[in-house]
Amino acid sequence: MTYLFAGTGTEPTFTGKLNVQFTTSTADDEGVQSLITLGADIDTVAAFNGTINGFASGGTNGNISSVYQGTLLGNANDTEHEYYVFWGATANKNGGDSTMIFLGNSTGYDDAILLESGNISFVEYAATIQGSQDEEDDRDGDDLTIKAMPGYDSGAVARAGGNLILEGGTKANAGNEGTVLIKVLDGVIADAQLANSQACMYLNEAGNTLVFKVKYAAGTVKTGTVALS
Repeated sequence: MTYLFAGTGTEPTFTGKLNVQFTTSTADDEGVQSLITLGADIDTVAAFNGTINGFASGGTNGNISSVYQGTLLGNANDTEHEYYVFWGATANKNGGDSTMIFLGNSTGYDDAILLESGNISFVEYAATIQGSQDEEDDRDGDDLTIKAMPGYDSGAVARAGGNLILEGGTKANAGNEGTVLIKVLDGVIADAQLANSQACMYLNEAGNTLVFKVKYAAGTVKTGTVALS
């Protein structure tokens, strides 16, 4: 076991194989820092890299192995203090044609992000959730599906699936409530684009109508038209 300790008071009891602990009263202190300066145009450079090799006899259900794990322990005297398991400091392209990505992965993952608590929040900027195309591939775009949690019961109790809720932002004072805006195309949407039990709508600008198209569970397609004025 190896450890590094900096600070005052009694040295702590370490349980890891490599341990770093320090006490500070100075802003912007950093416990561990890594700096890499690229000396050539090279690929796959990592400031920190971790690999876990699975147990030869197989892992058991529910056991967790993680390359990185962080624990946050607040204090009863905290007042609007913020703790982050991981924080990405400012990215600066310095005038170059580059892409700055906060979090990324490669192929083979079942879940890119798996959460058991907490919201996904965008703070004071207009965010976009979108699919991204590799410009080296000539291909159609992939679908983007947003789906609520399914119900589950180990017995025979009826359980409802979760709802998908879209709503605009709440107004402040005498402002207006935010709304949900949907792009509606001018032109017929082909029946084949709908799976069973799906619906869509489109415009007929020449005829001044809004058309709703549904595909029943058995595959029958029906439409309804609303006149626009």
